[in-house]
Amino acid sequence: MMISPMLYIKDKEKLPYLELMKERDQLVSHIYEFEKNELIGDRSSPEWEYLPSPEVKYQMFFDYLAELCKLMSRRYNEEYVDGCRTLQQDAEEYSDTNFEEET
Repeated sequence: MMISPMLYIKDKEKLPYLELMKERDQLVSHIYEFEKNELIGDRSSPEWEYLPSPEVKYQMFFDYLAELCKLMSRRYNEEYVDGCRTLQQDAEEYSDTNFEEET
């Protein structure tokens, strides 16, 4: 069972922008994989035996992506355009924080 796009985005609202970027990339990757397999007619994956079907997931990933893009656009404007931050600053801080957690 898949959740609604509104529940999906509610779960993502508190994530840092860099995590939203990763989430976006994962959704696009799932969409791309489905399209690649469909273009060659490959429905041999065991996923086709379960619900929701890959076709339903494909459509839901577009809905999730649409909501995620709205959130990212809003957050980018707030944090980077109107704010005093850059993605580079966040990436540096993020890598420093992750390094400290790993040691």
